[in-house]
Amino acid sequence: MADVELNQWFFSGDVVLTYLALAGATCTVYDYMTTLDIEVRSRSFGKNRPKWKMPQGLFFLNRYVGIGWQIYTASCTTFNLIHSSFGFVVFFAMHGIMVYRVSSMYTHDRTILKILVIGYFVECISFIVIQVALWYYGRMLTDSDILIPNPVGFCGREKFPPWMFIVWIPLALFEFMICTLAVTLGVRYYKEVGSYGMFPNLPNSSRTSPLLFILLRDSIVFPFIFSLSCILNLVSFYLLSTGLRPSTMHVTFLFPSVLSGLLGPRLILNLRESYYECSTFE
Repeated sequence: MADVELNQWFFSGDVVLTYLALAGATCTVYDYMTTLDIEVRSRSFGKNRPKWKMPQGLFFLNRYVGIGWQIYTASCTTFNLIHSSFGFVVFFAMHGIMVYRVSSMYTHDRTILKILVIGYFVECISFIVIQVALWYYGRMLTDSDILIPNPVGFCGREKFPPWMFIVWIPLALFEFMICTLAVTLGVRYYKEVGSYGMFPNLPNSSRTSPLLFILLRDSIVFPFIFSLSCILNLVSFYLLSTGLRPSTMHVTFLFPSVLSGLLGPRLILNLRESYYECSTFE
């Protein structure tokens, strides 16, 4: 009987979900191990250690909560439901890093900063309200929890409200706004090649290094990648109402859960690595 159940599980969508979850956790840990030296070099230790600022706090939350979120596994317990909520912390921390990144590219222009901050809080509030509504809906269902085999680090459900897809709309719109602002600045830069007037805070070595290129590349490509991931989830969540298997929805959810823990820290670490290369070159 056990062999029959195992074979049924192996040929179902759950096996794909399990292997993808394991691959995502492996990528997260591998990225951490290969970039730990950059993180250590970018920190100052001793009496002259600077005080932590908001970007450092967001980096810590995004990087280490993201790692813990990927490697922790459990069945549908109360603690696991709390653990699943940490995924929202990872999302918001990554978007906070993006806000600081784009704001610094515009040299903290007040108009741009207001747009970013308002967009960020609208996204957070909308996302939280939708999640509370989903939680309330879940309480009205009985026997809706399903056990997803390890190493998947979240608890699944068999039944979802038909409007659940809207949870991805605030995330996708915010990423689109970030990407649009970054692309606009990138176009301005390439129209004024050789002019660094709109980036007065960058070191002179950026003229002969990939520092500025990395600043623009990551600020455009990373939000674009995450936007595609949000759109993929929006479509898969919407198709649930047409009879799509819940395991398929969980598979698509793995992509933003892994990307949020990778792209956020990389926005800072790639820039740090390029900066130290510039310093070494000088």
